[in-house]
Amino acid sequence: EARYEKGSSAQPPCPAMGRAQLLLLFSTAATGCALRTLFLRSTADGSGAAMPVDVAPVGPAEPFSYRAQLDYSMRGFVIVAEAETGCKVVGLPSSSTSIDPGSNISLPLQLLSTEGKPPAKYSVAVARSSGASTNLASLKMDGAFTVPGFQPDRRSYDVFLDVAQDVLTLRYVVEDNGQAVGVQAELSRPARRVAVVGEIQYVEDVLEVAVDVGGRRLVEVEVRAADRSHTGVYQLQVQRSRCPPERKFFDGQSLVCSDVCNSGFFGNMETGRCTPCRVPSCAGCPLGNECDQCAPGFQLDHGRCVSNRGVRSSSANAFFSPLLAAAAVALLGLITGIWLARRCGCSKASSLSDSDDSDY
Repeated sequence: EARYEKGSSAQPPCPAMGRAQLLLLFSTAATGCALRTLFLRSTADGSGAAMPVDVAPVGPAEPFSYRAQLDYSMRGFVIVAEAETGCKVVGLPSSSTSIDPGSNISLPLQLLSTEGKPPAKYSVAVARSSGASTNLASLKMDGAFTVPGFQPDRRSYDVFLDVAQDVLTLRYVVEDNGQAVGVQAELSRPARRVAVVGEIQYVEDVLEVAVDVGGRRLVEVEVRAADRSHTGVYQLQVQRSRCPPERKFFDGQSLVCSDVCNSGFFGNMETGRCTPCRVPSCAGCPLGNECDQCAPGFQLDHGRCVSNRGVRSSSANAFFSPLLAAAAVALLGLITGIWLARRCGCSKASSLSDSDDSDY
């Protein structure tokens, strides 16, 4: 569950507060009572599932105050707190606490000592999302910069993508896990969730969109509210850099610009990329459609590549074809001669037989 624990090596969910600062908050009253752990979870739904709720310190100016944000779908919460040895927590709700959408509640926690230590007072402010927000909590892009910098309530940006980035990778965090996020552009890969360690309420998701070398395209990130009442759109005017003139073809395998493409590829002037040859088993194709060099195990035959096994070269065919024709003619002559010889022999035998009969 999302929690703070004194002495734990886990990174607190609040990105602005380091572990040392967090431990300082819990040990502000070093000689008095202090919390050891504090965490929240949502009320279990009909299937018995409960989600973790992130807890964050309000700030150094209020070392005993914490805040938490429930998703729209979370009808209530359960809070668990544990004091250090020699102290106990008083005022902790014994059951789940319900809260309406768009409202908030503050829970006071009092720590009393069983060993004569000074008492301490904490407070936890819990708010529930109204479900109507279409803002993202954060939006970042790999290998790109935006103008202006991201602000949750600003909807339009210019994005400048480095030429080495074959896709625009959008990394975003929602304000409410009930929000549905999509993109109006051709996805080169499906959305995926980044792996995290431990249970965290809001984690980073990723969308990836293809952008041509030197190309421009409008990418619209749609955020549908958790209550499904309406949809908000972030518009990203994306521009990807071109390769320099001295290295004008982009190699999608090594993700660099090059003046010469690898074997089996040709420099496509239309796309500015190294494009696979359109002839199977071709190692070199200056224009893409006709091969001038074949891969190992194949040989060139009028601009195409054929297998060496069971196929003679053009010169071999030119040499053997006349021999085969001559052999065929000779064989035919031999068969004809045998047939004529047999026919002549039969005719002579018949004449002799007729002559013998006449003697009688």
